[in-house]
Amino acid sequence: MNDLVNVLNQNSGQLASLYIISGNNKKNTEEVFIFLQKKYNIKKNSSELFYFSGVDLKVDQVRKIKEINTTGNGKIKELRVFILDFQYISRISQNALLKTFEEPVDNTVFFLLVNSVNLLLDTIKSRAQIIKIISQEKDEIGRVFLKSKYKDRTKIIKKLNQAEYLQFIESLENALVMQREKIRNFPRVFKDFIEIKKKLSHKNVGFYYIFEFLAISLPIL
Repeated sequence: MNDLVNVLNQNSGQLASLYIISGNNKKNTEEVFIFLQKKYNIKKNSSELFYFSGVDLKVDQVRKIKEINTTGNGKIKELRVFILDFQYISRISQNALLKTFEEPVDNTVFFLLVNSVNLLLDTIKSRAQIIKIISQEKDEIGRVFLKSKYKDRTKIIKKLNQAEYLQFIESLENALVMQREKIRNFPRVFKDFIEIKKKLSHKNVGFYYIFEFLAISLPIL
């Protein structure tokens, strides 16, 4: 059985009202569906399941989610599930969802699937059970990047597609932490990395230029 399914099964005795799952969205989404069908007999076409997906969660989608969530509040007897599967969620959309997460409806569970949990507001993360799933392949990218010279780092960057950007940053962060004993003045290097990473929360940020800067600035191990 898959890692995410195992984690969810371990916690299914008492489901949290909000799960944040970071990593490979496509794979994780399928595993959430598997878990729901096997454990609660909730299928993809079930009336109790509401699935929203896309590149960026729009404000009008947030309104629809809130409308569905409040319908029948206090009368929901069967488990009702929302799956929000997005590569990026703006601060505006996150703030619009905040009250929904602050005041959970009985028998309602949200699965928020994102590439990187670090781009979410602390006020949302504090209300969730966070599950990070990073494949060995994606984790390897961060390690290879740190070992590579500038020319090879730029090749790695150019091979990434937009959906992989945030997963790459997550992998790179893990690699930095794992190799911290080899990095001179690690606290400063890591602090600078986190500051650069925060810039990725801006919707119109130039990802490639940030990656180029990291390729130049991060030490070669």
